[in-house]
Amino acid sequence: MIFIRFKYTIPAQKKNQLTTLRKGGGMSRKFVLIIEDDPDQALLMIRTLTKAGIKVVTASSLLGAESVFDELQGMIELVILDACLNPRKEIDTYHLLSKMLAAGFTGPIVASSSNGALNEQLMNAGATHQAIKWDAPQLALQLLAAG
Repeated sequence: MIFIRFKYTIPAQKKNQLTTLRKGGGMSRKFVLIIEDDPDQALLMIRTLTKAGIKVVTASSLLGAESVFDELQGMIELVILDACLNPRKEIDTYHLLSKMLAAGFTGPIVASSSNGALNEQLMNAGATHQAIKWDAPQLALQLLAAG
């Protein structure tokens, strides 16, 4: 039996993609920012949301997420925020969450981790919703539909 593993690189941190987003048709609609370091989980979220017609931008690191948020914060409607973007699996996105809230972001922020306790910690820090990682795209669709 042969197993082939595909590597998916999340391209949202590239400056030219951000420029394309701003200049491209359809930027009158807002979109979802997915902050997720696991490429398989990110791809699942991307597929689920784009299949429903939702525009998505992604980041897989703290630096990339800050950059995307700074560049496009007025166009972000909802954030899916992974609790851990490091290999040690320690929560490390508090600063990013605080920065989003301090910047006046008022949209839903979904704490998305496979560890419910980490989601709870992000909720206590200001996230508005929580979901186990694989349920986050469905929750995002529900929140977007609710307006």
